[in-house]
Amino acid sequence: MERLFENETRLKVLSVILAIILWFGVMSSQNPDHARTVYDVEVVPEGLDPGLAVLSLEPHAVDVTLSGPPEFLEDLGARDARVTVDLSGVGPGETTRPVTVIPARGRLRVVRVSPQYVTVRLEQRMEKTVPVELQLNGEPAPDYIIENPAVSVEQVTVSGARSLVERVARVVASVPVSGIQSTIAHSVTLVPVDASGRPVEAVYPQALVLEPQTVQVTVPVVFMPQKVVPVQARLEGTPAEGHEIGNITIEPAEVTVRAREERLLQQLEFLQTEPVNIGGLDRTVTREVGLALPEGVVLSGSPRTVRVTVEIRPAEPAAGAGGAGNAPGTGTGGGADSGTEGGGTASDGEAAGGR
Repeated sequence: MERLFENETRLKVLSVILAIILWFGVMSSQNPDHARTVYDVEVVPEGLDPGLAVLSLEPHAVDVTLSGPPEFLEDLGARDARVTVDLSGVGPGETTRPVTVIPARGRLRVVRVSPQYVTVRLEQRMEKTVPVELQLNGEPAPDYIIENPAVSVEQVTVSGARSLVERVARVVASVPVSGIQSTIAHSVTLVPVDASGRPVEAVYPQALVLEPQTVQVTVPVVFMPQKVVPVQARLEGTPAEGHEIGNITIEPAEVTVRAREERLLQQLEFLQTEPVNIGGLDRTVTREVGLALPEGVVLSGSPRTVRVTVEIRPAEPAAGAGGAGNAPGTGTGGGADSGTEGGGTASDGEAAGGR
């Protein structure tokens, strides 16, 4: 009797086991594993010596075919496979190494990886600090100007393969400003360039790393109308005895100025130069002098200095007893007395004003 009971118990246990096996078999037949390929999965170097950097890794991405239950494959992506290449103990130079693929989920298995090997070039690692250069491309709208653009950082750290880092002279933050009428603020991606301004490009992204990679750029824009005005020379002193002022030439004869208040431009008829001292001169003189700008007025696209040529010539003898000729150092604008304003003399048909 006991033996019969034991046999029945064994049969029940065996029946349960067979039922479970049959259930898995049915489920497997109804839901067989499928395969799907994930393209361009990035290869991640591991075990790299801290003193080295990867100059190139070809290919830097591989295709991985994974199999598993259909529900696992519906949203399959690059995140579901980690591809690595072990560079432990590898020195500078070129080497070919196999890749390793680890599925991110346990029900997935690797069917195929293509290619199975990658070629890696290693160099000594280098790091240095370079300046940030702001490059504004274009011009704002008419009557608008850019005032004191600013970059959030003045320097960045460049690191990576020595042959690339050595070429980098600076990094450029390029901002388009064509036609703008208001202040702009952008996050700008930096571009490393060499001494000639040519971009330094890396085949492998991690071969040349900037820290930070982006900067904040602010470009203030203000409305400032403009006006073209003539330039007049301001002379100080008196020529040598027996000499007088002749022609006065100013280059450029006109300049463009701007002001935030239009009334300032309306009131402005000409610009004077800084004083040109002709005291005691007996020959023609040429001077580079600055312009005396009224408060609130700025130059726009014009040189900050002008070239003033003052002709000093022997004085002509007086015509008749009354002395109708011009005495040295007299005349409108070209006066010999210190502080006399104007741009020329009466002696040569009003040469003042840059004519």
